[in-house]
Amino acid sequence: MGVSSLSTLFLTEQGSFCFESAKLVQSGRSLASDLFAHRVTSYWNVLMKKSITSVVGFSLLSLTAQSESLLEGDLSSWQMAGPGKFEVNDGIATAQGGMGLWWYSKESYRNATISLEFKLEKPTYNSGVFVRFPDPGNDPWVAVRQGYEIQVSGRDVNKHSTGAVYDIQAPVANTLKEDGEWNKMEIHTVGDLIAVVVNGTLTNLFHAEKGRGDEEGYFGIQNHDDGSPAQFRNIEIRELDDHVRLHTLLPDDAELAYELAKNPDKKEAWHDKADFGPAFIQTYGDYFQGEYRSDAALKGMLIQPDPEQDNLVALFNLETLQLVTATHRGVSLDNTPFGGAHGTQNKIQNQGNPYFNNATGAGWADPAGSFADSRKHPGHGNFAHLQFNGYHRHGHDIILDYTVNGTPIKEQVVVTGQGDIRRILEIAGHEAPLSLRVSTTAAPEAASENGPLKMTAGEEGVVWEIANREPLVLGIDYLADGSIVPVFDLASPAEKATAGEGLYPETFEVTPQIDESDDALLVDQIPLPPMLEDSPYKNKVRLSDLDFFSDGDRAALCTWDGDVWLLSGLKEFQTLTWKRFASGLFEPLGLKIIDDVIHLNARDGIWQVKDLNGDNEADRFEVFNNDVLITDNFHEFTFGLETDAEGNFYFAKAATVRPGGRNFEKILDHNGSFMKLSPDGEELTVVATGLRAPGGIGVGPNGELTTGENEGTWQPCCKLNYFTPEQQPVFLGVEQARHGVTKDFHEPLCYFPMNVDNSGGAQIWVPDFAKIGLAQGELLHLSYGQSTIYRVLPQEVEGQMQGGVIALPAKLSSSAQRAVFHPDGSLFVCGMRGWQTNAANEAGVQRIRHNEEVALKLPEAMSVEGDKLTIRFDVELDEELATDPESFAIQRWKYIRGPQYGSGEFSIDNPDKEAEENALKQESKGHKEHDEVEVSEVALGDDGRTLILTIPSLKPAQQMEIAYDLESTEGDILIGTIYSTIHKH
Repeated sequence: MGVSSLSTLFLTEQGSFCFESAKLVQSGRSLASDLFAHRVTSYWNVLMKKSITSVVGFSLLSLTAQSESLLEGDLSSWQMAGPGKFEVNDGIATAQGGMGLWWYSKESYRNATISLEFKLEKPTYNSGVFVRFPDPGNDPWVAVRQGYEIQVSGRDVNKHSTGAVYDIQAPVANTLKEDGEWNKMEIHTVGDLIAVVVNGTLTNLFHAEKGRGDEEGYFGIQNHDDGSPAQFRNIEIRELDDHVRLHTLLPDDAELAYELAKNPDKKEAWHDKADFGPAFIQTYGDYFQGEYRSDAALKGMLIQPDPEQDNLVALFNLETLQLVTATHRGVSLDNTPFGGAHGTQNKIQNQGNPYFNNATGAGWADPAGSFADSRKHPGHGNFAHLQFNGYHRHGHDIILDYTVNGTPIKEQVVVTGQGDIRRILEIAGHEAPLSLRVSTTAAPEAASENGPLKMTAGEEGVVWEIANREPLVLGIDYLADGSIVPVFDLASPAEKATAGEGLYPETFEVTPQIDESDDALLVDQIPLPPMLEDSPYKNKVRLSDLDFFSDGDRAALCTWDGDVWLLSGLKEFQTLTWKRFASGLFEPLGLKIIDDVIHLNARDGIWQVKDLNGDNEADRFEVFNNDVLITDNFHEFTFGLETDAEGNFYFAKAATVRPGGRNFEKILDHNGSFMKLSPDGEELTVVATGLRAPGGIGVGPNGELTTGENEGTWQPCCKLNYFTPEQQPVFLGVEQARHGVTKDFHEPLCYFPMNVDNSGGAQIWVPDFAKIGLAQGELLHLSYGQSTIYRVLPQEVEGQMQGGVIALPAKLSSSAQRAVFHPDGSLFVCGMRGWQTNAANEAGVQRIRHNEEVALKLPEAMSVEGDKLTIRFDVELDEELATDPESFAIQRWKYIRGPQYGSGEFSIDNPDKEAEENALKQESKGHKEHDEVEVSEVALGDDGRTLILTIPSLKPAQQMEIAYDLESTEGDILIGTIYSTIHKH
């Protein structure tokens, strides 16, 4: 039940009632609430749920005072515009002549239901019902051009047939009865929505054009011509409340049936069925005052308050602590991980008729009582007086935990028995009053007070001042008529801020595929848990990082989709067990376990995810640091999560690349930056800038920092960045993301051509306990794009790192994104397929071991000095081939770093100045000019493993390709290619 005033009504948990001075309004709920379009769990899935029982409700129409037909009694409010007329006999109006408009002039309506019956003796008769047009005077074309005609004519399904919004939008079906039978039509105008129901079927759902019939207007019926004597009877109009919800006016399941009929060939996407949990953090857009709003919540939590109503969702902004909107229509997952789109956001489907919808801004006032956006970058980041601490998951219930002006608050969003949205807040006692903006659109008739509450309305919307010196549990109900009422005597949400029943009890046992080959590196494949249709969660398992617990028997793995999985049985490695541990995180691409606590790097910040009751499922999601600034850009992923010897955390954030990859959108302080976070999570600093899309990071034993990189604007190709603590901060290339670092461009350790690395992953140093055939202190670089692990061959010359890479002989099941050494010395590697990569499978994880009886047969070190290039192998070499210059083929080239996307490959020895200048003005990737490099002599060192190549023309080169064809002294063939960079020699 609804009211229009906040002044006198209060509700209790045991019951609720309210009266409005003008009319009685009841908001019903039906199965239609659960069923609409795109959403977190698809409408197909909901429709098949046999256990769903809807709240018993009834149409608002049945409670509104019934009016007599407008064709009976006094007809003076009907006016004729244009030629012809309607003749009324016994309550039946028959069209004659035309083309004219018979319109009801008594009142212009905003939200209303027009109910009528019509009859066509022949389907060719032409008529219509006009809505939302201004006063036409004597010109029927005003209604045609400035309003909308709901067509009454014909049995086809097109823009000119019965149920169509004439010449604009066809109906999804034509339910016209047999010739000469009476048909029932209802037209609902709610906000900018026009819904047409013909004979009980929703045949059209139309959004009025901005500025044309999107607010209010008159209605009328058309007499088209002498040959179309259409008839009408029982015309009634009911004015509706400004905040009525459209779905309460429609037949059960009408919107679902409409959507299916409108898109009969639509394929059900995997994410329509996937279970992302009761809280799902992403960037969300929505519709506000008729316009799409891309930044409804940059760090937004989509809350599903009722597990039986998958499509009923509320959006909470984790930066502003504002409940932004709620709708029964769910969400469309359109962004890169799900819909695959660039330059768009996930969209809350609240267009036209949400439960409520608030303007962007702070949900709570600062100590001075101001809601002003005082942040450094308005619209982005945390408010100084607001702190989101995290949330508890107790069964399906989500309990938010935040602080306002130092006052702790717990909040839960629920659905009442009447189908309304309710916020339940437990507010700790405090001295100074707190001001909560409960709505930016609704307004009470007058200010009112009750106990600790003072309710006012003004420019900031509806504001409740809360002055409670003792703990207070307060409910806030958003009613169907748009009013907002307080509720007392409620259970505290803090009671559920504890461990609760889990949501994912299932475990999945798999048997690893042990590599028993004679290869130097043995790759044991670990099957993934069931996915998509084979999974109870209908989700993907796109692995993005992993780490081990202290027992060495368990690992935690995160996914791009927001999950964390546990993998156990690693010590014996015979039967392994998967279990879903957590869900709903914001695209985590970094995971680190510290003291057996899982830390995750998600796009919205660093989280600690904790199991409070030992059931192997997360109950507490705690913010470790959420200072990182984000925009609504599709590309600003955050990569990796590593620690140094002092416990500092490191991660990198991509720049805001435009759709298509060229140039950048709005760049904030952290875009394109490599960041350091203190061990306590309190201090976030930037140690490097100028990144585009690093893909992954590494932290060395002495604090060395590395990143990958992706080709693009100001990045001529992919590369391996390397810098030390003493060099910080460094600038790594993207001019738009310099962030005030005035140093020159910091050259990478090595550039990579596209066939070597077209999308970088993480880096990892080899520890002393490793058993993969590599020495302690060696560096590995992972290529996500080429699904390859590279051994890095570094050299430091006068403080400048340079060197090359050689691929390890390990075939992976998916991309090489992240790697970590197990306590037993093996290397675990995980990856996925999310953007450009040659990965064989959508995801994979494997264990890599060294076959101690077989050498890697690879270069293990490389250096340059003067005209000498020295390469040391891990096996002794056949002298004849090793000392033959023909065993080597070397090329070199350079790139042009500039504002264009990537770079061609340009000659160093014979520079083409014109081509190089053009490369700064237009893309040059088609340009390819390499220099052949002569090897005049090769010497084999006394150890039989070291080659010294004499190259008379040796010089700095951004790219060297060193191909070799050798044999070991044991007769093994050694064919490979080193890709290197020489800065100094």
